[in-house]
Amino acid sequence: MILYDIILIVNTAQLKTIIDRFYSIFNNPNKKFSGKVALIFTHAYPGDDFYRPYIDLVIKQPFEMNTELEMVDCLEVGGVKFIGDADNAEDALKKAYGIGLKF
Repeated sequence: MILYDIILIVNTAQLKTIIDRFYSIFNNPNKKFSGKVALIFTHAYPGDDFYRPYIDLVIKQPFEMNTELEMVDCLEVGGVKFIGDADNAEDALKKAYGIGLKF
C-alpha cells in the first residue's frame, strides 16, 4: 500500500493534465492509495462557484472513486488573474491554512 498526503493547488487547465497523467495509476488494480488529499482550485472568474459542477466531478472521479485517499477539503478561489491576486484573498488564505492543519 502506498501512503500519501497530497495537497493539489491547480487551475482548471492544470487539473486536466493531472487527471490525464494519473489515469493509468489510479486505475491500476495493483496499486492502492491511502492518505489524505485536498484540492484548491484557482481561476480568474470573479465568482467562487463558477466551476462547482466541474469541481464536484473531479472530487468524485478520479479521487473518491479510484483511490482510498480521504478527501479532506476542497477550496475554490475565484478572481485570481494576476500575480499577487491570491495575496489579497484573505478569506481564501485563512481557509487554505485551515485545510493544511487537517493533515
